[in-house]
Amino acid sequence: VEARPMVQISRFGASKTAADVMAQEYGRYFGLKIGIFRGGCLTGPQHSGVELHGFLSYLVKAARTGITYRIYGYKGKQVRDNIHCRDVLRAIHRFYEAPRPGEVYNLGGGRVNSCSLMEAAAILGADNGQGYGIARPMPAEDVLGWKQQWKFTVDPEHPRTALGALAGYLLWDHKLSLLTDWPELAATVIKEPWLVHRYLEQHKRTRAELAQMLERTQIVALQGQRSAKYRQMRSELIERMGEIWLEERKQAHATTR
Repeated sequence: VEARPMVQISRFGASKTAADVMAQEYGRYFGLKIGIFRGGCLTGPQHSGVELHGFLSYLVKAARTGITYRIYGYKGKQVRDNIHCRDVLRAIHRFYEAPRPGEVYNLGGGRVNSCSLMEAAAILGADNGQGYGIARPMPAEDVLGWKQQWKFTVDPEHPRTALGALAGYLLWDHKLSLLTDWPELAATVIKEPWLVHRYLEQHKRTRAELAQMLERTQIVALQGQRSAKYRQMRSELIERMGEIWLEERKQAHATTR
């Protein structure tokens, strides 16, 4: 029995559920070599994402072309479990080699490859020079032109914006998640989210609250990154850095007008 059964929340979802259950029935009753693969957020180099489908592909497209990326509800906190198309094909090929009629497989990238829309935008912003402090906050439509003229003159390890601090924290958190089986190494990493610390060094007077939140999060991480308390504090820290970044954008836009 699944701990989290399927929940269809639209006509589209209901049609997928019907196909899923029908395929299971044909596999188990008639012995047909049918596998049911429930994919997370599938992505890959040839993915043609559109506004309401293929969020990661479409987000990259928006950043590259300058089109507006709209977030529908939940303030960008909705999480997507991303999995590469190659991994999906490997799973299907394994099923082909040893089929189990009517079997259901939940496919996803797991905790390490899951992120919210806001987190994905932060990491992508860092890649495009908006995060790690190598550029000022700017509209997405200005990024391509800026990149063509940009020359490396600023230390990328010193974030100027909360977006860069957020990207740094997410990379630190990702690295930490890979070291769960090596507690000694994890303990060292926990003490060194350098990009966030360097951002805070530049904003000591105005970011004392954020510094305290980070310190508390690090202490809890020492007790176990997978704990419910850490996940809650991680969520609160990410939300606060996102709010600060939005405040910084407003201030920057007000200054340039």
